[in-house]
Amino acid sequence: MVLGDSSQLLGKSRFQWDIPLYTVATCSNSRKENKELKNEKESLAREEKQIVVIGGGGGSSKTGILNKIAVLELYNGVWSQVHSQIDTLPDTIKCLILESGGRGFNCAMGNVSLRVPFDLDSFQLNLDNSRKFQADFAEDQSTSELRAQAFSPDGKWLSTGGVDGLVRLWNPTNHSKPPIVLDQKSKEEVIDLCFSLDSRFLVVTTPLEVIVWDVEHSTISWKTSIDKKESSQGIRYRNSKFVGTGSVITLFIAKNQVTKKGWIRKLEFRVLENGTLSSPKLTREIIACKKEHINAMTLDHQRQMIGVGTSEGTVSIFTFPKLKTMMEMKKTHNYFISAVAFTADGKHIISVSGDYSCMATAVRETLIVSYSALVVLLALFFLFIALYAFLLIK
Repeated sequence: MVLGDSSQLLGKSRFQWDIPLYTVATCSNSRKENKELKNEKESLAREEKQIVVIGGGGGSSKTGILNKIAVLELYNGVWSQVHSQIDTLPDTIKCLILESGGRGFNCAMGNVSLRVPFDLDSFQLNLDNSRKFQADFAEDQSTSELRAQAFSPDGKWLSTGGVDGLVRLWNPTNHSKPPIVLDQKSKEEVIDLCFSLDSRFLVVTTPLEVIVWDVEHSTISWKTSIDKKESSQGIRYRNSKFVGTGSVITLFIAKNQVTKKGWIRKLEFRVLENGTLSSPKLTREIIACKKEHINAMTLDHQRQMIGVGTSEGTVSIFTFPKLKTMMEMKKTHNYFISAVAFTADGKHIISVSGDYSCMATAVRETLIVSYSALVVLLALFFLFIALYAFLLIK
């Protein structure tokens, strides 16, 4: 299906759908040598295609808004095709993640996790062979909801978390097997999950706590909490992401003071000889946004950039290791950004929003000048003009 409702402007390509969007995932389009790829030109053309999966909907059937998943193709920065689409699902699609190996997607749908097989050759979703299982067990079924999912890089675990405050580690291929339950006792809803690259540690984010679990031993390696003063100021955690492997692991934590500002903190842990983590060292902290807050945070596939989407529709990118602002695009969306993800080639950041749009923004460095720097530049400019006039008079 060729896209009929898309537009391109100033390094951005917009796909406008008919539902609010809440989740996005991307996958690599590279594959091993295939007889169908007859020549180098055809192979190169395939590499230029970036595959993006989006999901959302209206929730209850009473709204009249369908719940859908779609597979989109981004070609040379422009939305070109819808390869597959599934609709009439019972609940809003959220938290969509790519299965290790790329042969399926898991998405949160109410209090269940739905696995949908995916064909990497035809880019088709196969709802007929999908399967689902309950992953959140809040006592009040009307509020029970799965909020976060993550596959471990080694493919051994699927982690889930939601309103009931428990993290569960499932066998990705056998959901009927009882999961390992990680209980952080606080019963705060889980809003983000991320494994370290070596799959040894899992960071769990709740609004009031960030907890690092030792996956093998099911023990807490480290945790931090919002203190009473911060809590009274409306400060909450939003996301946590791991970078690095081996003897040093870096953790990025996003937290907000709602409607005022959002921070990103960079912490470094050393992995000790016994496999435990040292106390972290705070190596960097930046204000990522002002007069708005961080709604979503992601890493590129090579884990060299952080992408952020905000409550006011801003998309920003920060580079490692100093969290330097590489790009800031205000009003990329007219409404809050629900989720962000980098394309597999790292050339675009994809953002989806409650404004029914999916935007592909080209990754490029933009000039960002602060107010104080602008004042200094203007002062130097007028000083130069005054000096030049003085020399002319003299």
